[in-house]
Amino acid sequence: MQHSQIPFRARSEGGFRILAHWHNEIEILYVTKGKYSIGVNDECKEIIEGEFVIVCSDDIHYFDATVASTHIILIIRPDLIGTLGGWPKDVRFETPFITSDILKKMPPATVDRAYAILETLPVELEKKDPQYENYIRGLLFELTSLMLRHLPTVPIKNKVRNRQISNTRTLQTILEFLESNYTNDINLEDIAKLLHISPFHLARVFRGITGMNFKTFINNFRIEKADHLLQNTTDSITKIAFSCGFGSVRTFNRVYKSNKGHPPSK
Repeated sequence: MQHSQIPFRARSEGGFRILAHWHNEIEILYVTKGKYSIGVNDECKEIIEGEFVIVCSDDIHYFDATVASTHIILIIRPDLIGTLGGWPKDVRFETPFITSDILKKMPPATVDRAYAILETLPVELEKKDPQYENYIRGLLFELTSLMLRHLPTVPIKNKVRNRQISNTRTLQTILEFLESNYTNDINLEDIAKLLHISPFHLARVFRGITGMNFKTFINNFRIEKADHLLQNTTDSITKIAFSCGFGSVRTFNRVYKSNKGHPPSK
């Protein structure tokens, strides 16, 4: 949910799958039940109940979880906490994955306060009590300050920054190509030619950025497009399957069920 006057979103919901992407907003995902497989830049970990992940500005990230999992997710525009560019400035957290091992090393009162803020923010945004916007801003300042005070950080090295910029540009080129061509029969070699690199090198880079191979990624990409059409048009399943680049309805049904846990339906 989002209010027009405050550049912040918060919601509590069930498990989902989000393909690799990036944005300038800060994203914090707190697992309240189950487990999530989460990738941030070159790292991927399984995060369980009580743990959370901090996605800083322009980090490439992706999420995958079972239907039984639930989470609270915050999406914060940096200027809401006084940062005009990305957040944090000039440093990186040693790891974006705030696991139980890290939480045990923090003062218990600090951990309890962080949990309380994470659970309060979606409620405040939903209820919209008087002065809720200022209250939310205050909570976000407190939460991000607690993170910077108590979690280990390291200076951002030019080598790391340059690799992140390169990966972001690569993913941007790939996503733009997929957006224009996902309805066609495309493969890794087509993108390798576009990027002027070998398919072997691209396959390694692609898995590192997205956490999956190209075939799985393009199938998931097409399923998201198909799911939107299923929910928002009166087109038949057959028409949707072919319009999203699947060679047969049988393949579409199999991939859709594998991805969503149930067959497609109108």
